[in-house]
Amino acid sequence: MRTAIIALFIGVLTVSLNAGGARAGGTDVGGTDGGSAFVTSWCNDQFEIMDEAWSEATMQTEYGDLNGAIATLRQGMLDAASRATPETLRQSLTFKAITRGLELERGVEEAVQTEVNRDETTLQFLRHYYGFVRCEVAGPDLTYNIPYQYRSRTCRNCPQIDMAQYEKSFVDYARREVAWVLELFVPAQDGTAANECLRKYNGPSDKPAEAAAGSVVRWSVKGYLKALELSTAFAAQDLDDSLWRAGYACTQKRLHSLSDKLATFNFGNRAPYMNQDPIAVKRSFADARDIISTINLCK
Repeated sequence: MRTAIIALFIGVLTVSLNAGGARAGGTDVGGTDGGSAFVTSWCNDQFEIMDEAWSEATMQTEYGDLNGAIATLRQGMLDAASRATPETLRQSLTFKAITRGLELERGVEEAVQTEVNRDETTLQFLRHYYGFVRCEVAGPDLTYNIPYQYRSRTCRNCPQIDMAQYEKSFVDYARREVAWVLELFVPAQDGTAANECLRKYNGPSDKPAEAAAGSVVRWSVKGYLKALELSTAFAAQDLDDSLWRAGYACTQKRLHSLSDKLATFNFGNRAPYMNQDPIAVKRSFADARDIISTINLCK
């Protein structure tokens, strides 16, 4: 029942996100630059909701209540997403990330439901996703994306947007959508996070990569493959929203191809990776890393 409710909730939000509206900015929400101020305020309110949920979940984890921590983190995203008007906020990276997080969590939870460490996998996924939203999404959304997407068409005194920096931040965001999955499930050998913000959310409990199902994936091979399937599809969608989307067609094609290949494998047709999890992990990791390291305009 809970999964069905979340699925319905995500479906409604997805329809709203895809309905109408131009891809490239300009809105009169709130008047002058009030559109930007309105969405920025909404984002900050949702960050507070998520921070409170994360703090509560941290205490629950310390007391060994993994299921309680999972429920708290999931509810935090549900609460944040429900306090939104999708038709107004669909261009916010924060809103996209929160709604996508619910879909990702549902996919990972279903993928690992028969595994012994399913609760730990789901919890670690949610913890790290909170870190991704707070440390990797908030910055580019508040600094570049919202001021551009929600500036008033009639505001003559609004700050000018550095379009080159805006596009760079957008591409970096698409890259990090995939990279954080790789770092979570196939981390660096020292287990350290990339920056201080991520270390806060990922925490000292992160440990070096350990063998699992004949691979170097920690927590869960199935969870990793599902998360990478969805995140590559999301990154491709975001590049399609770029101002220079035609130029990224080759990268979008590669991301979609990898996502489709993983979806086929995850659904049960294991031929794409010779019916072997270790091969699926090794090749998908190498392909994803190569794609995101070379995101640039097609020649």
